[in-house]
Amino acid sequence: MVEIHQTMTLPRPFARAQACTWLGCLLALIACGTGSTGPSGPTGVAGPAGPPGPVGATGPAGSNASVAWNSSTVYSLGDVVLSNGTLYRSLQDANLDHAPGASGSESYWRGVVLSGVPQIISYHTFGTSQTCWTPSSTSAYGGGCADGTVPVTYVFVVPIACTPSLKVLSFSTQATSVELHTVTPIAKAFDWTLNALPFGGTTCSLAASNGISPTSCSVTASSQLAVGTAFTLVSPATTDGVAWVTFSCF
Repeated sequence: MVEIHQTMTLPRPFARAQACTWLGCLLALIACGTGSTGPSGPTGVAGPAGPPGPVGATGPAGSNASVAWNSSTVYSLGDVVLSNGTLYRSLQDANLDHAPGASGSESYWRGVVLSGVPQIISYHTFGTSQTCWTPSSTSAYGGGCADGTVPVTYVFVVPIACTPSLKVLSFSTQATSVELHTVTPIAKAFDWTLNALPFGGTTCSLAASNGISPTSCSVTASSQLAVGTAFTLVSPATTDGVAWVTFSCF
């Protein structure tokens, strides 16, 4: 019998190369095992961004009704109301009988920026009878209201509930005063009724001036004017003098 022997050279890690039969070489390789795993390769570059998604549906629009809050009115999301001198925006639909600003109303209303009547400066001439002043004009002279009626052009209407303040600079040589009076509107009339008593303690008393250097007084009302209140400023009979009047309401 003739035997055929095949030889091969083994690679490292054998200490030396040697010839062996194919079965011997296979067993030798198994005995040696495999090498350790190599390090991971670098991360590949990111793929391109996907296309934009579809545009969402437009939400419902609020009515933004700026009116005094009413407990019997059902308000919708976005409605704006006035309560205690502050504007509030409804945070949800079917908003019924939740008083803005009250405890527990935070999920129904959110306050918005409060606006007011900014400072207005006007010229006023004292008269020999009771006179009224209009805060709606910077060239306003004293007007007739001695009989308890006021021309509508001498009346200002506050857009929100606010607390009025007055400051007066007087050049009259007589002691005098300026007062805030509310006015009662009369339908289809050019003159409205002047309410007799000063509102909320707003009587600004002035000492006599030398006619060169003014005297002054300041006063803030003890209570608020309700939204929509009509009012004017009144000075009693004074023989002479002029004044600068400033008015604000916040």
